[in-house]
Amino acid sequence: AKNLELAGCYHQEPMSYPALLTWCEEQAELFGPYIADTGEYLEQTVSEGKKVVLEAQLGAMRDIDYGIFPYTSSSSTISAYGPIGAGIPGKSLDHVIGVLKAYSTCVGAGPFVAEHAMSDDWEEALRKAGGEYGAATGRPRR
Repeated sequence: AKNLELAGCYHQEPMSYPALLTWCEEQAELFGPYIADTGEYLEQTVSEGKKVVLEAQLGAMRDIDYGIFPYTSSSSTISAYGPIGAGIPGKSLDHVIGVLKAYSTCVGAGPFVAEHAMSDDWEEALRKAGGEYGAATGRPRR
């Protein structure tokens, strides 16, 4: 199945099982020291009294639980869900700093509050000033 995907989707030569296994072993050796159970690691870090910084992107209207489904992110972006998303659900936050833009943008289809409230020229000027283009696609943000 993966060879069909390699050839059909990625225009790559099919791989034999031994070649794929060798590649995987090389990657495991290279990245192995950096792989850990993050829940266990964070649990230990918190129990030692160390500080942990959690980050989420997007915002409340894009939150998977409280956002405007189905036009949401794949994660919970509200601060209370930080420990859950990090794998330490029993922990509580004692210091939260929220950083946000003074305006909202989105890429793609779906409802968007206050869209077209401003002129096209004004929207384009804001888009350019804020660098409002999709991170993965480069599409202009609405």
